[in-house]
Formats: sequence, structure tokens, C-alpha cells
Amino acid sequence: MEVLSTTQINGRRSMAAPDEAEMSRSDQRECGGAIESDELHTMMIRHSRAREKGDRMAQIGRKL
Repeated sequence: MEVLSTTQINGRRSMAAPDEAEMSRSDQRECGGAIESDELHTMMIRHSRAREKGDRMAQIGRKL
């Protein structure tokens, strides 16, 4: 069995499948590709808001 370096493996992988950046959004959905950027953005906003709310609750708890 031949031992391949990381660049050889990555090179073969990128040749076999088109790059995700080149794929359209519908293709990514069909292939189970990366989360769409707007969905990811929404999740990040929700996470930061939840953290801010937790920080505020902790401050109120310290005051009591």
C-alpha cells in the first residue's frame, strides 16, 4: 500500500469533488454541504444574545 502525504490526499480530493465555493447553494443543499451563511449568521446572533442575557442575569444575581 502506497503512503500518501497530506497534500497528495487533499489534491486528489479536490480533483474528485468540485470545491464548495464553486458549487451553487442548491447543489450544496443536495450534497449536504456547509450551512448557508445566513443561517450561520442567525445562529451566531442568537448565541451572542443568549450570552449577553446570561451576563445580565449574573450581574443582577451579584447585586442581590
